[in-house]
Amino acid sequence: MTLRLPFQWLLLVLIVLGVFYPAIFGGLSPVDDVRLVNRLANLESLDFTRLFLRSGGYYYRPVVSSSFYLSQILWDASALIMHVENVLIHLLNSSLVFALARRLCRNATHLPNWLPLLIAVAFALHPITTEAVCWISGRFDLLATTFVLLSVCLLLWALSGTGTWRLLPAVAVALLGCLSKETALFFFGGAVFILYVHWRNTTGNPVAALRRMLPGCLLWCGAALAYLLFRQAALSGRDTGVKTVFKAAAEQQGVLDWLDQLRVVVKVSGFYVKKLFVPYPLNFAIIEISDLYLLVGFFVVLLCGWLLRRVWQGHLSAALFWGGLFTGSAALLVVFGRMAWTLLAERYLYMPAVFFVLGWCAWAGTCQNRRFIDVFQIATFCFVLVGAGLTVQRTLLWGDRIALLENTVTHSPKFVPARKDLANQYLAMGRIEEGKALLREIMLTSVAGGGYVGDDLSLAKRLGAEGRLEEAHKILVTALEEPGKQFMALAEEIISLNHKRLGMGLPEEAKIAVLRENVRLLEQLRQRSKDPFLDYQLAKEYLSLGEMEKAQTLFESAYLRASETSHYREAARKLSERLRKPN
Repeated sequence: MTLRLPFQWLLLVLIVLGVFYPAIFGGLSPVDDVRLVNRLANLESLDFTRLFLRSGGYYYRPVVSSSFYLSQILWDASALIMHVENVLIHLLNSSLVFALARRLCRNATHLPNWLPLLIAVAFALHPITTEAVCWISGRFDLLATTFVLLSVCLLLWALSGTGTWRLLPAVAVALLGCLSKETALFFFGGAVFILYVHWRNTTGNPVAALRRMLPGCLLWCGAALAYLLFRQAALSGRDTGVKTVFKAAAEQQGVLDWLDQLRVVVKVSGFYVKKLFVPYPLNFAIIEISDLYLLVGFFVVLLCGWLLRRVWQGHLSAALFWGGLFTGSAALLVVFGRMAWTLLAERYLYMPAVFFVLGWCAWAGTCQNRRFIDVFQIATFCFVLVGAGLTVQRTLLWGDRIALLENTVTHSPKFVPARKDLANQYLAMGRIEEGKALLREIMLTSVAGGGYVGDDLSLAKRLGAEGRLEEAHKILVTALEEPGKQFMALAEEIISLNHKRLGMGLPEEAKIAVLRENVRLLEQLRQRSKDPFLDYQLAKEYLSLGEMEKAQTLFESAYLRASETSHYREAARKLSERLRKPN
């Protein structure tokens, strides 16, 4: 049966929207989403320039951050509409996979015309896509993949003609992917492999292909270097994300440590590749996996060697599979550098999944064995059916915050952040005893020194609300020794807590120590942020310490730099003028 192209695409649209429809009612996830929306709501002004040029940072993803700014401007960061945006971006990505699959199969007359649609649906309904689509904060993976897919389309267009200049649009769009999420940078290796395969098949000679691809290869390498330099300059030389990787490398003590890291990389590689074909376990917070994945990992290493040989021979399917391996290797850096709160996550496979389904499609397009093609179609169809069932199940789970957190705690009982978020949700819903029981467990973990920064912050707020200020302060100060990405949140909470401590009638010496701590933390916050309100806050601390000259300078700075609508601007002006007057 032949189905016309417009109806195939319409069917794809209906499938994606139908399956992910429940996701739009999922509200704000307590993990990152709430903090994201609160930050947007509390911004005095939406300065897009500051997203691209700022003083330091862990991540550098200004394109996606700009999309969140636009959501704030257009519809006040409505959770429902932001979920709709995520689903539509996923639909766009699925449509691009459909278009690329049709291009890969256009000369394969032995294949049915609906096979590209089946390939697109296999990606769209793959269970590992659910996390990125249903989680508002998963948009980083969605948009980065959008730009990478567009880059692949432009790259194939460029290779249909002559002239290295034709590669420029593909490179430019890929750089937008890098500005959405760093994972896109790893696609550049796949792009170079695609270049080689094109020239290998054009010239018929590997050596000639290497010569012909050299200008394009230099262009992609130069673009990668330009991105890293621009990132370094934009973050004012304080790129804590990249430094985390180098710090992890520097901490390895000799050959044994590196061998152990290699063991971990092989094991995690086996786990991730297995999940592309067998998605289980499906869990929001996977923190440990069996050593049996080492066996799968060794198979993956052998597979990499075989695919490299296939690339050398000029097989596009192998180059696409390598695109998946390259983009997937970014997840290995997360494990190596311990760069995220979830070291193993399904969203990390969103972009690699694109290349694996396209590689699968490219292989089918060149395979002439009819029996293999029949098996391929049946296997793909069965995968889609099973995957669709799991994706529907996971989407419904994401639509219920409590159910998602309970599922996460059940499958990862040792993952303290999930227990903390579940406890807070229980308390918010009035399930007080269940919430308190979980908080007591978390408190014991934190006091024992095995806490997690997010838990310490939540616990300190809870203790502070109960009036146990010194206990809360001790927990926060300990957490600040290794704050990770949450330095600003920890520092702000300590300052707020200290103001409560000052109202307890402390001795003069203790009061000065508290004020000095606030000054130190505010100075560090000012180095990380250009917010003029920090000048105003710091000026008040110096005023309490009796350091009038510093206070006057900072009040004046706050007045001059604050927007005209700022609530503190007039107060800063009056205080500055009063302190400037002679005694």
